[in-house]
Order: sequence, then C-alpha cells, then structure tokens
Amino acid sequence: MNDRYVAILSGDNVALGSAELRALLRIFNQKSAAQHISRRMMIFEASDEDAAEIIRRAGYIKSVIKPIISESSGEVCESSLLIDNIQDIIQSPVVIRAEKLGVPSIDQSSRTIEKNVFDVLNRAIPDLRISYESPSTVIKIYVEGGLILGGILIGEKDARSLEMRRPGRRPFTHPSAIHPKLARCMVNLTSARRNGCILDPFMGTGSIPIEASLMGYTSIGVELKGWICFGGAKNVRLLGDYSRSHIVVGDSRMLMFARRFVDGVATDPPYGRSTTILGGELSRMLEAVFAQLLEIVKKDARIVMALPEGTPLIDRLDSIGLRIDERLKERVHSSLIREIIVCSISA
Repeated sequence: MNDRYVAILSGDNVALGSAELRALLRIFNQKSAAQHISRRMMIFEASDEDAAEIIRRAGYIKSVIKPIISESSGEVCESSLLIDNIQDIIQSPVVIRAEKLGVPSIDQSSRTIEKNVFDVLNRAIPDLRISYESPSTVIKIYVEGGLILGGILIGEKDARSLEMRRPGRRPFTHPSAIHPKLARCMVNLTSARRNGCILDPFMGTGSIPIEASLMGYTSIGVELKGWICFGGAKNVRLLGDYSRSHIVVGDSRMLMFARRFVDGVATDPPYGRSTTILGGELSRMLEAVFAQLLEIVKKDARIVMALPEGTPLIDRLDSIGLRIDERLKERVHSSLIREIIVCSISA
C-alpha cells in the first residue's frame, strides 16, 4: 500500500535531485508523479519500503519524510496536523529538529518552531516525551519561504559515507574523477531495473562502478589504459562491492558483450586538451563507442553521460541513434560546467 512522502532535495543542485527522484520512482514502478510543493520539497507516493530505498540510493536527495504537519501562515497549530490519528504513528519519546532551507520568510528561530510543534503534538498525544539520546521517532521540520513542513524522518542521505569515498580519499585518484553523489545520481538516471547491469565504458578511477555495485547492480567497467584500469580496480575492490563488479582493460569501440545485455549506461567520458586517445580524435572515438553501445544495451535502456557544456558531440547524438530525454547541468568550478545528458534509443 502506498502512502505520501516528501523528498527534501539537496541545495547544491535542485534540478538533479528532482530528475533523480522521478527516475527512482520509475525504477520502483511507482505510478506517482513527484510534484514540487516548494523549490526544494517534492511530494510523491510510494510504499514504505520504496521510500526508504529511495533515500538509501540517492545522491542529490537530502532526506525523505512522511508528512504530518503543514503550515503556510507562519504559526503551527492544531489545524496544521495532516493526520487525525497522529497518536497511532508517533511513538514516544521523540526528538524534533527544525531546519531552514535558504532564507525563509518566517521570522521564528528553529528552536521556537521545534517547541511549537512539540506543543501541538503533546496536546494530541498526552504524556509525549522528548529524548535526544534514544528517540523512538525522529521528526524533521523544514522551513522554506513561508512553508513549514514537518514529518517522521524515513531516512537521510549518508553524506559521511559519500565523503569517505570522494576522489581525494581513494587509494588511486585523478583530478577529473567525479564525486560519488554525482555517480549515484547518474546511475539512478538510467532508470535501470533493480539488480540489473550497469556499464561504464570509460571507467577511469571507478566512481560509477563503485556506486553501482553498492546500489545492488552488477557493474561493468571498461578502461583503455592499463595503469588507470588497475588503479580503478583497486578502488572498486576497497570501496565498492567487488563481488558484483567486473573490470576490463579494453577499447570500448570494440565491446565484446552479448546483444541487449546491458540495462543502463552511466559514464563520464574523457575530455579536455590533455586527453590522449589511441588511434584518433576524441569526438570520433566517442561516436564510435556510442554506436557500439546501441548494439549491447536493451531497447528501453537509458544512456547517461557527463560532458562539458557545449561539447559538439551533444548536438550530434541524434545522428548516432540517440534521443536526448533530459539535459541537466552541474557546475564543477567557475570555468567548467558539466551537462548530464540522459538519452534513450531513437525509435
């Protein structure tokens, strides 16, 4: 049975978080269409299990809550409660934490909002207690603009774990390696079925295979240069789920996989003036690789790639046989903006 949940999107890239949530709902076969209720809050319907799995897998979703309070007048009161039998879903003791998203228009401190919410709940649930050390229920209150929205916390992004796997902390690293949260997001944007197969034809240091394997996929990483492949394999062994991973030294222009074998492709191709590609110019090589991918991915598979904004290849994808479904942006630094391109096979 499905229920309503609210996803709080990461502030560093709201567009990626929104697209990621919609992709995750497709993966879990949820018919709900996620809708914005504020810039960083989106409401959707899902089962309890899938709501918890969404936040476990996400890269650009901060948290997921089951909403119990909503107020746009600035003052939480009994009429703010969304559920009549609130005592049936909240177990005492509780902890209440309020957080402001951006600069709200409500002139109340987080502590005041927390106290007001507790007072409302305490009138509905006699003898409600607070415990900061071992609460049975965690209630998160988010304030954005003039909206106060609170709910039972289903889960929060494991930011600490992601940070421990960032490029600078890996045994083998490279300046162009992508952050784990972007790798996770790109895997989710493929909308590949659970426990399916994810291919990265430009594995590099292993960012995408690491995250795909930890998310329960069979991951295949292909890398042309042996020394980079060895380093990426070391990263996958130490940081990912090596039992789900297959690392190949090879040329992605000549992939030796069965037809319609791969459920999704997520990749960060090489680019830049310092890039050296054996046997030819970069853009021609990339076109040859994507032509190969059309033969091995399933008909409904999505191919997700990260390329510098304005890369000429983007405008030629249609001629290769790929239809662009989404174009999203991620600012790396002042001189580099990546475009995250989500493609499907043209009919």
